[in-house]
Amino acid sequence: MWLSDILQALDLTGIREETNVFVVSDHGQMDVQGSIHPNVLLRRAGLIKTDAAGNIVDYTAMVKSAGASCQVYLKDPDDRNAWEETRAVLQKACDEGVYGIERVFIREEVEELEHLSGGFSFVLETNGVYSFGNDWREPVVRTFDTTDYKLGHATHGYLPDKGPQPTLLAFGPDIKPGVVVERGCIADIAPTVSRSFGVEMPDVDGRVISEILK
Repeated sequence: MWLSDILQALDLTGIREETNVFVVSDHGQMDVQGSIHPNVLLRRAGLIKTDAAGNIVDYTAMVKSAGASCQVYLKDPDDRNAWEETRAVLQKACDEGVYGIERVFIREEVEELEHLSGGFSFVLETNGVYSFGNDWREPVVRTFDTTDYKLGHATHGYLPDKGPQPTLLAFGPDIKPGVVVERGCIADIAPTVSRSFGVEMPDVDGRVISEILK
């Protein structure tokens, strides 16, 4: 409907034939069966401290959900003992195969492979069955929770090769009709759109999808 409104506006202003239109999405989405809360495991290991009422009073490591992945932050990222202890807890949970964790990335790995970086020390990737939550209270594994969009029936935030992919549709005077590109990267969109304007973006991660351009 919104695309139709945009095209009608282009027609009304008389610039439809000279306008390139790109329809994109920022991520895909896949169904899940529930959620897991790795902070519970960190609490069990003594890496999250709580008072008698269950409130957090201190932490060594803590998880922040990103949907189908999560980032693990250390209170002191330079504390190597905390790093090793946290990694051991996370890797054990991954190896046990019951908590929905497919892989434990260290920050340097995920930065090299997926260009994801930040103040975290680890990233946990889902096995495709569960999304991740932030709670530190039992239980670890839960059913659907529709009060939080990250814990509902579907989610995103997983590795690009897992689940449905984002879409890219393009048409206009500078676009080749009928071209299908089987594989791309979301980082390719900006330099491709920029090229259609006649502007180059040489210092970016993505490439120009030249196959679709005249």
